[in-house]
Amino acid sequence: MSNSDTSSDKEQNKEKKPQQGIPPPVPAQTQQPQSPKTPPPPTSTRISRDPDKRNFFKMIVGISAAFTLIPLIPGGIFLTALVGGGVEPFRQRIANTRDLKPNSAMNFIYPKTGNPNKDNDPFRQFVLLRLPEDMARKEGTEFKSFSEVCVHLWCLWRYDSEFSVLACPCHGSMYDPVTGIAICGPAASQPPPNDTLPELKLEIDNNTGEIYGVELIGDLGLGRTTDRKPAISFDCLG
Repeated sequence: MSNSDTSSDKEQNKEKKPQQGIPPPVPAQTQQPQSPKTPPPPTSTRISRDPDKRNFFKMIVGISAAFTLIPLIPGGIFLTALVGGGVEPFRQRIANTRDLKPNSAMNFIYPKTGNPNKDNDPFRQFVLLRLPEDMARKEGTEFKSFSEVCVHLWCLWRYDSEFSVLACPCHGSMYDPVTGIAICGPAASQPPPNDTLPELKLEIDNNTGEIYGVELIGDLGLGRTTDRKPAISFDCLG
């Protein structure tokens, strides 16, 4: 073999030998497609730390809870467009004096519309009372009429003929049958006029004995202003 061939082989071997100090080339990586960007999570809304605003939100929550619980209260408690509103004077026949015995009561609707959905509204429920004879002689009137909705928490009271009082079964409020003023229970602790039942003014035809309701005095569910005192005394603890 000639010297030139030997030199040529040495040169080729030299080219195949990696150069020291220089890293081998990195093979190109296949570029992966980028996944779409995930949108940032929505920013949560935080209630203001302002005390007035916090109190406002608490009030709204409280009212919502009250509306939810209202139908669950024993005896019935109701919300209606009639609450706190007056009823336009309306003359309506209720009964005849012969329909009630002394110391008795009857329920009726006022003002009556003939529409069952409206007439079933508890704020249209009233009670006509015929007072006991001794009480009627003392007061100079036999008949009284009041809204049947208790002014405490809007349950419906009933006439207790044994004690001649208007008694609410829900929380024990009791009312004087002559004035409609609360004499016992939580309704009696409320300030006027929220301690007195709204009254329906009556007219009686002395010739026929027909009894008419003619005008509501007071605000339904809220009460009535009066300068009277209860006509009876009652032992609330007895």
